[in-house]
Amino acid sequence: MQAWVATWINRAWNHPATVKCVSRAFGLPLKLLDRKGETGYCNVQLGPEGLAGVYKLGEVPSGPLEASTTTESQFDEIMTDAWHRDSTQISCVVMLTNTSSMDGGKTAIRIGDGSILKARGAKMGGVILIQGAHLTHAALRAKNSLERISMVTGFAFADTRLDDSGTSLRSINLSHPNVAGLQNHFLLHKLRRLQENVKMQLSRSRWQTLLANPRREKRWNLGLKSR
Repeated sequence: MQAWVATWINRAWNHPATVKCVSRAFGLPLKLLDRKGETGYCNVQLGPEGLAGVYKLGEVPSGPLEASTTTESQFDEIMTDAWHRDSTQISCVVMLTNTSSMDGGKTAIRIGDGSILKARGAKMGGVILIQGAHLTHAALRAKNSLERISMVTGFAFADTRLDDSGTSLRSINLSHPNVAGLQNHFLLHKLRRLQENVKMQLSRSRWQTLLANPRREKRWNLGLKSR
């Protein structure tokens, strides 16, 4: 979601308190990926009315349905999205829908032995954190609900020495009118991480030199030539 289109959403995600809470929940310091299209995008499940029904959704989440009002949809046997791996190292998924009467809506995860683990989704306002770049997963359809809307934001490790192999161009649509711009934005992210790593290595090398020969460094600082 572009910052100039959704100012409030971008400020909320970039607020230090938000980043701190997400980092605490994950267990390691994180930072927003800050890549175009990776902040606050929404996944919307099509219901009985298909795409037309999406435009009828209001600002307030739809209330829960009674069991007797469940309506079959032509989309019921289709996953909300196909099996995939994310193009971001870490995804933060916020549930925006009232799930109190929802059936299904879990996340299917294919684990190492080939079996499928079905992870329970979050309640409204709750968050799920997943390293989706390394887990093949898919969202299962939810029933007995007028809507299933979630908001997703991509995160990366704040420590640039940690793995960033999951941040890729895997999800880019090559028919996008600004593919070059997306590629350049991705390259900028990688170059910034490389820059930070180079700075850290230079600093580390300098201190190693100081420890190895402290007298020489002291003489240079005093403007004296080393003998």
